[in-house]
Amino acid sequence: MMEKLYIIILNWNGYNYTKDCLISLKNEVGIDYTIILVDNHSEQNEYELLKSYCQSHYLMCVCYDEQQARNGGEVDTERKLLSIDSQDKIVLIRNSDNLGFAAGNNVALDYVEKLGYKYVLLLNNDTEIAENAISKLFSFALEHSQFTAFVPQIRLFDPSNRIWNCGGKITWYGARFYYYSNEHIQNVPQTGYKEIDYATGCALLFDMNRTGKLTERFFFGEEDFEFSLRLKKKSLKKVCLYSSVIYHKVSLSQNKISNNNIGKACYHYAIRLADLKEYQNKLLWIVSVCIYSVFSVFTLKCNYGASLMQCFTIQREIFRLLKKNDFSKYIFLQTLKLCK
Repeated sequence: MMEKLYIIILNWNGYNYTKDCLISLKNEVGIDYTIILVDNHSEQNEYELLKSYCQSHYLMCVCYDEQQARNGGEVDTERKLLSIDSQDKIVLIRNSDNLGFAAGNNVALDYVEKLGYKYVLLLNNDTEIAENAISKLFSFALEHSQFTAFVPQIRLFDPSNRIWNCGGKITWYGARFYYYSNEHIQNVPQTGYKEIDYATGCALLFDMNRTGKLTERFFFGEEDFEFSLRLKKKSLKKVCLYSSVIYHKVSLSQNKISNNNIGKACYHYAIRLADLKEYQNKLLWIVSVCIYSVFSVFTLKCNYGASLMQCFTIQREIFRLLKKNDFSKYIFLQTLKLCK
């Protein structure tokens, strides 16, 4: 069977971002791929906009509900898809609920697995692709089987001469540091590659047969960190390919902390420590808890302007969540409310 790539884009009420991402993918040539657009139960009018766009801009647009996708689609439809050029087809999946990032993407991974393929690229809907960035990354993956997961050079969309990251490093105590973060693109090699510890889920290509799917333990965030820890434990290598370039629509400026952000911070630090608990020995995990406790207060106060009272609220909530060991959608939403 010829190797094929499935590009998975998750959308939740982000029609304009998603449309721009799809437009940028139209220039991708040289590889056999299929785009899977997963709508994570957006508002109905958003979904209808998305569906209308796909039906009018692709020769073949296949629409599946969540269960149809998990079952591998429909045999006759899939046979027709194989005869259509990569740029002219798209699969649109409508999830039954907002499942979160990991579970939402896993619906598409189930679909790909049922079809008997293994190479997938998770791509944020708020990205745009430089010419042939995906074909460069996929071709490199096929030629370098010693690696299992692959990320491109990720630049900021604005300013486009600055780097978001080129993968990153995970320290012994479980912190993540990006390579080349906020540096000028001239400081980054434009050829070759670099082995990395951390691969961001913003644009992540991997062999699903070797890595497995995304953890669904956490509703919001952490899936790429857990993915990176899992591969590291299995001695599976990750790499950043410098010549493959994408642009991510994020901002380097950080606003003052809001009530909603306090809840997200609680949840983030709790799931990070819960994640590390699975991959560190007990003594190292206790040290990591101490470091994160100090670091979280420093970061929230100095970088976001949180008050000491807000910091203490976060600390208390972090340990409550760790004790409960439940990081579902319900708990995430409750945490946002409790920290207001």
